[in-house]
Amino acid sequence: TAAGNGSVKGVAPGAILYAIKVCDENAVCDSTDILAGIDYVTDPNGDGNTSDHYDIMSLSLGGGSVYDTLSAALDNAVDIGIDVVVAAGNDGPNNQTINSLGNARNAITIGASWKDDSNILSVSSRGPGSYMNGSTFDKPDIVAPGRDIYAAKLGGGDRKSTRLNSSH
Repeated sequence: TAAGNGSVKGVAPGAILYAIKVCDENAVCDSTDILAGIDYVTDPNGDGNTSDHYDIMSLSLGGGSVYDTLSAALDNAVDIGIDVVVAAGNDGPNNQTINSLGNARNAITIGASWKDDSNILSVSSRGPGSYMNGSTFDKPDIVAPGRDIYAAKLGGGDRKSTRLNSSH
């Protein structure tokens, strides 16, 4: 879907993708592991020089409900030139339910809508985003289809699709 460059083209054909695992085998994502993953993307060789950072970071992880250390780390990544995209979370439908990663001010926070319209999914977290002091800011930045999406799948050389049932 992203980097396909064969008979099925992705949105960025030929792009190089790296998967940085920050969750354990039980899908538990400790904040120190998430921070280590963010640090790796900002400075892959660990020499303190961030000029070798990756171009894009995409995270779909849950977290706390306010701007915190994780949000600040993502804002720092944006400041050095990384395009950061994060999920709003799955704690809707109430207001101010965006998780801490989605509360990164400079990251692009994406809420989930139905496939064919802009109606936000009931599970998708909503803004506004909030700081620990209680002040708020506009989030999510955009909503995009997040349910009943068909992604490209190769099989026998034919174009096929496979249904994804995740919320984003």
